[in-house]
Amino acid sequence: PSPFEGTEQENQKPATLQLFVESDSPDQLENCDNCCIAPWGELIIAEDHVNIFRALNPIRLIGITPQGQSYVLAQNRFNGSELCGPCFSPDGSTLFVNIQTPGITLAITGPWGQIRP
Repeated sequence: PSPFEGTEQENQKPATLQLFVESDSPDQLENCDNCCIAPWGELIIAEDHVNIFRALNPIRLIGITPQGQSYVLAQNRFNGSELCGPCFSPDGSTLFVNIQTPGITLAITGPWGQIRP
């Protein structure tokens, strides 16, 4: 964001947006729609398959490093429903994610220091 975000001076030093990863294959990222920042600074993305019967991959949570490398953090092996709303507890020890149908929330604990591509 701009140091003057939301003020009249914002045009003097506008915000910038940097693309650091772009998927060229559904094996890397497919129909992503929810995300959060992990306590260790990586982006956590939930995939949303529009048509689960045509999806190339299982429903996943994908981690993206600051260098743009992707890795599978988790997969929904419970059923074919979408994972959504990933977020971490305030102390960063627990990742919460929802399975849209039947409407349940999972609480996933680390060891987060060992999660790397």
